[in-house]
Amino acid sequence: TSDKIGIGTDGSYDERLRLIKILKHQLGYPQRCVELSEEQFNIAIDNALDEFRRRADNAYKNAFLPFTLVRGQSIYYLNDPRSKTDKIVNVLKINRINNLGLSSIATEASIYAQAFYNQIYNGGNVDLVSVHLMGQLSESFEKIFAGNLMFTWDEASRQLMVMRKLVNEEERVVLEVAAERTEQELLLDRWAKQWLQGWAESELMEMLGQIRSKYGSLPGPNGGITLNGDQLINMAAGKQTDLLRQITDYEAGNGIGNFGNTMFLIG
Repeated sequence: TSDKIGIGTDGSYDERLRLIKILKHQLGYPQRCVELSEEQFNIAIDNALDEFRRRADNAYKNAFLPFTLVRGQSIYYLNDPRSKTDKIVNVLKINRINNLGLSSIATEASIYAQAFYNQIYNGGNVDLVSVHLMGQLSESFEKIFAGNLMFTWDEASRQLMVMRKLVNEEERVVLEVAAERTEQELLLDRWAKQWLQGWAESELMEMLGQIRSKYGSLPGPNGGITLNGDQLINMAAGKQTDLLRQITDYEAGNGIGNFGNTMFLIG
């Protein structure tokens, strides 16, 4: 999904051009010749984005999307840009809006529904212990009567298979999902842009090192000129090792309000 316009990118080029300009100057331009094409800069940025999406939860955002389950249907395709389901990377949970799928008391399980509503929504003063007890009761009812909907999700085919067919009527649910963030969002994100810039720079240093290491030295008017190809390759490897450590140590890729963020660690 990250390669699609509107999902992985909104089609604008301003943030990428700005990053290319920064990377050129970090490599020594214009005082030093940077023997790299614009295509190589784009490849380095693409590799940085792909690596970040593979390793960091900040590349995705937690979203809640309303969805309708149809009577007698178990397979759904989440690829509609109007409802933003085409940005879904992973489906985490199907939340049922009404209790255990009971849209009204007038159902086949009317006796059970009436008892459930009376237990949970009985009026009057409720203390904190009662709230916890009612929550545990609700969880027990979900387990006994299969309140949670089981499903499988395949991102490649965009297919969501719900392991239950509705026999009475349509049901409105809320999908809890992880959705793709565009590269423009990531390149402006305070928690991600420095990491992406560093990884792209390391990719460019490696490319430049490969080019300059073709010849160890070149003849010159005042003696031989030694190229720094091997040094650039070693610097790139060290930089990537440190950037991967930043992901592992939660120094990067865990922004406030994003899917799976880690604000602090205990223990």
